[in-house]
Amino acid sequence: MLNASLLIVPVSLLVIAFIVSLLARGKLGIYLYSILSAAASLFMIYIGLDVLLYTNKLSYIVFSYSAGMLSLGLNRLELVVDPVSAVFLVALGILGLAVSIYSLNYLEHYIGKYSPEFFGATYTLFLASMYMVLTVYNLVWFIIFWELMTVFSQFLVAYEYRRDAARKAAYKYFFMAKASSEFIILFTLLTLIYLAGFNPDYLNVKIAIALTAQQNPMLIAGIFIVLL
Repeated sequence: MLNASLLIVPVSLLVIAFIVSLLARGKLGIYLYSILSAAASLFMIYIGLDVLLYTNKLSYIVFSYSAGMLSLGLNRLELVVDPVSAVFLVALGILGLAVSIYSLNYLEHYIGKYSPEFFGATYTLFLASMYMVLTVYNLVWFIIFWELMTVFSQFLVAYEYRRDAARKAAYKYFFMAKASSEFIILFTLLTLIYLAGFNPDYLNVKIAIALTAQQNPMLIAGIFIVLL
């Protein structure tokens, strides 16, 4: 059975990989941050499989301190992996492992043309934010890491910025993933936060949705239609 404190290991390895990508240059930098990213991905797979096969649920509080209601739960960062998030965690780990291994040799072709250091920094932050999206147990933290993930993924799309196709793809990604729906989704999520009494961990959100559904089912139906 896995120790819950190991939930912090993947993101810790990716933060180290991010720092390495800024400091190490050329092939050495590529090898170091690719190996660290691969190790983080293996840990994701390990955690996901452990929850699916043995533990059923893991929970780890990164930090927690007293704060007022308007803190929106940002005074507490809790990572939780249940069987549902474990499935996505295994998928993320497999994809991250494949990309990390493939980039060992692939990125050498970009030395002198583009910045492998920029790719490494962006990729490691993308993987870390995606991991946090799958594990945080608070709606506001989810929004924060989701926004970070979309920004870093856009940088990855635009990595070969000298190519017209890459620039056009980045613009399309921005307008499809962010500009066209950002405010609608943000308003909807803020409504859920309000219904949860400004303490939007997932348990409170679940209770608030259940109570509101009894009193005003059309409101809840509208929220889910917008999110879909």
